[in-house]
Amino acid sequence: MGRQPGAGVLVVGRRVPHGALPSPIIDSFCLRVVRAMRCRLDGEYGAVHRVCGTYILQFSPGPLETKRMAVRLEQDLWYGFLVDVDVYDGVIPVTRHSLGLPPRSCYVCGSPSKECVVKSRHSRPRTIVKIWISLIGRAILHRARPNGKMRGENSSES
Repeated sequence: MGRQPGAGVLVVGRRVPHGALPSPIIDSFCLRVVRAMRCRLDGEYGAVHRVCGTYILQFSPGPLETKRMAVRLEQDLWYGFLVDVDVYDGVIPVTRHSLGLPPRSCYVCGSPSKECVVKSRHSRPRTIVKIWISLIGRAILHRARPNGKMRGENSSES
Protein backbone atom coordinates (compact mmCIF):
# COMPACT_ATOMS: atom_id res chain seq x y z
CA MET A 1 0.00 0.00 0.00
CA GLY A 2 1.77 3.16 -1.15
CA ARG A 3 1.37 6.18 1.11
CA GLN A 4 -0.35 9.16 -0.48
CA PRO A 5 1.05 12.64 0.32
CA GLY A 6 -0.92 14.19 3.17
CA ALA A 7 -2.62 10.89 4.03
CA GLY A 8 -2.60 9.24 7.40
CA VAL A 9 -2.97 5.59 8.29
CA LEU A 10 -5.69 4.10 10.48
CA VAL A 11 -5.16 0.68 12.08
CA VAL A 12 -8.04 -1.16 13.76
CA GLY A 13 -7.30 -4.31 15.72
CA ARG A 14 -8.09 -6.24 18.85
CA ARG A 15 -7.28 -4.76 22.25
CA VAL A 16 -8.04 -7.97 24.13
CA PRO A 17 -5.52 -10.75 24.68
CA HIS A 18 -5.68 -13.55 22.11
CA GLY A 19 -8.06 -16.25 23.27
CA ALA A 20 -10.05 -13.90 25.53
CA LEU A 21 -12.89 -13.87 23.01
CA PRO A 22 -13.56 -16.08 20.00
CA SER A 23 -11.80 -14.59 16.97
CA PRO A 24 -15.00 -14.28 14.87
CA ILE A 25 -16.58 -12.10 17.58
CA ILE A 26 -13.65 -9.72 17.97
CA ASP A 27 -13.15 -9.64 14.18
CA SER A 28 -16.79 -8.61 13.72
CA PHE A 29 -16.33 -5.81 16.29
CA CYS A 30 -13.20 -4.60 14.47
CA LEU A 31 -15.00 -4.67 11.12
CA ARG A 32 -17.93 -2.69 12.58
CA VAL A 33 -15.49 -0.05 13.83
CA VAL A 34 -13.85 0.12 10.39
CA ARG A 35 -17.27 0.65 8.78
CA ALA A 36 -18.15 3.34 11.32
CA MET A 37 -14.81 5.11 10.74
CA ARG A 38 -15.37 4.97 6.98
CA CYS A 39 -18.77 6.66 7.48
CA ARG A 40 -17.19 9.34 9.66
CA LEU A 41 -14.36 9.89 7.19
CA ASP A 42 -17.06 10.54 4.58
CA GLY A 43 -15.26 9.17 1.52
CA GLU A 44 -11.88 10.59 2.54
CA TYR A 45 -10.20 7.21 2.76
CA GLY A 46 -8.55 4.62 0.57
CA ALA A 47 -9.03 0.89 0.31
CA VAL A 48 -9.27 -1.21 3.45
CA HIS A 49 -6.62 -3.90 3.81
CA ARG A 50 -6.92 -6.81 6.23
CA VAL A 51 -3.70 -8.25 7.57
CA CYS A 52 -3.82 -10.99 10.25
CA GLY A 53 -7.07 -9.77 11.80
CA THR A 54 -6.02 -6.11 11.69
CA TYR A 55 -7.65 -3.61 9.34
CA ILE A 56 -5.59 -0.85 7.74
CA LEU A 57 -6.80 2.09 5.69
CA GLN A 58 -5.43 5.41 4.53
CA PHE A 59 -7.32 8.61 5.15
CA SER A 60 -6.86 12.21 4.11
CA PRO A 61 -8.41 14.36 6.88
CA GLY A 62 -6.00 15.57 9.55
CA PRO A 63 -4.62 12.89 11.84
CA LEU A 64 -5.68 14.72 15.03
CA GLU A 65 -9.31 14.95 13.93
CA THR A 66 -9.25 11.31 12.85
CA LYS A 67 -7.84 10.30 16.26
CA ARG A 68 -10.65 12.30 17.94
CA MET A 69 -13.20 10.34 15.87
CA ALA A 70 -11.50 7.05 16.78
CA VAL A 71 -11.49 7.84 20.50
CA ARG A 72 -15.17 8.82 20.35
CA LEU A 73 -15.99 5.51 18.67
CA GLU A 74 -14.03 3.54 21.26
CA GLN A 75 -16.01 5.34 23.98
CA ASP A 76 -19.45 5.40 22.35
CA LEU A 77 -19.79 1.83 21.08
CA TRP A 78 -20.76 -0.68 23.74
CA TYR A 79 -17.99 -3.01 22.51
CA GLY A 80 -15.51 -0.19 21.76
CA PHE A 81 -13.33 -0.98 24.76
CA LEU A 82 -12.37 -4.28 23.07
CA VAL A 83 -11.06 -2.62 19.91
CA ASP A 84 -7.87 -0.63 19.46
CA VAL A 85 -7.95 2.14 16.86
CA ASP A 86 -4.50 3.56 16.15
CA VAL A 87 -3.90 6.59 13.97
CA TYR A 88 -0.56 7.39 12.36
CA ASP A 89 0.68 10.50 10.63
CA GLY A 90 3.08 8.68 8.36
CA VAL A 91 5.02 6.50 10.79
CA ILE A 92 4.41 8.74 13.82
CA PRO A 93 1.58 7.56 16.10
CA VAL A 94 -1.06 10.10 17.09
CA THR A 95 -1.63 9.45 20.77
CA ARG A 96 -4.46 10.21 23.19
CA HIS A 97 -1.92 12.45 24.96
CA SER A 98 -1.64 14.61 21.82
CA LEU A 99 -5.39 15.30 22.23
CA GLY A 100 -4.99 16.12 25.92
CA LEU A 101 -6.69 12.87 26.94
CA PRO A 102 -5.56 10.44 29.63
CA PRO A 103 -4.14 7.08 28.56
CA ARG A 104 -6.48 4.09 28.20
CA SER A 105 -7.23 2.43 31.47
CA CYS A 106 -6.61 -1.16 32.51
CA TYR A 107 -9.56 -3.58 32.38
CA VAL A 108 -8.80 -4.81 35.89
CA CYS A 109 -7.69 -1.87 38.05
CA GLY A 110 -8.25 1.31 36.04
CA SER A 111 -4.58 2.35 36.05
CA PRO A 112 -2.99 3.28 32.71
CA SER A 113 -3.17 0.01 30.75
CA LYS A 114 0.33 0.33 29.35
CA GLU A 115 1.81 0.21 32.87
CA CYS A 116 -0.17 -2.91 33.76
CA VAL A 117 0.84 -4.67 30.54
CA VAL A 118 4.53 -3.78 30.86
CA LYS A 119 4.69 -4.81 34.53
CA SER A 120 2.40 -7.86 34.07
CA ARG A 121 0.35 -6.75 37.08
CA HIS A 122 -2.65 -8.99 36.44
CA SER A 123 -2.97 -12.63 35.56
CA ARG A 124 -4.42 -13.54 32.18
CA PRO A 125 -7.42 -15.38 33.69
CA ARG A 126 -8.28 -12.41 35.90
CA THR A 127 -8.07 -10.03 32.95
CA ILE A 128 -10.26 -12.28 30.81
CA VAL A 129 -12.89 -12.58 33.56
CA LYS A 130 -13.00 -8.76 33.89
CA ILE A 131 -13.35 -8.39 30.11
CA TRP A 132 -16.26 -10.87 29.99
CA ILE A 133 -18.03 -9.25 32.98
CA SER A 134 -17.72 -5.83 31.36
CA LEU A 135 -18.78 -7.11 27.95
CA ILE A 136 -21.86 -8.88 29.30
CA GLY A 137 -22.84 -5.87 31.40
CA ARG A 138 -22.46 -3.48 28.50
CA ALA A 139 -24.37 -5.79 26.15
CA ILE A 140 -27.26 -6.00 28.63
CA LEU A 141 -27.33 -2.21 29.05
CA HIS A 142 -27.12 -1.73 25.28
CA ARG A 143 -30.12 -4.02 24.72
CA ALA A 144 -32.07 -2.17 27.42
CA ARG A 145 -31.03 1.29 26.25
CA PRO A 146 -29.71 1.08 22.66
CA ASN A 147 -29.62 4.87 22.21
CA GLY A 148 -29.38 5.91 25.84
CA LYS A 149 -33.12 5.38 26.32
CA MET A 150 -35.00 2.50 27.86
CA ARG A 151 -36.98 0.40 25.37
CA GLY A 152 -40.41 1.89 24.82
CA GLU A 153 -39.36 5.43 25.76
CA ASN A 154 -40.64 8.09 23.41
CA SER A 155 -37.86 10.40 22.29
CA SER A 156 -40.26 13.39 22.37
CA GLU A 157 -40.87 12.95 26.11
CA SER A 158 -38.58 14.77 28.49
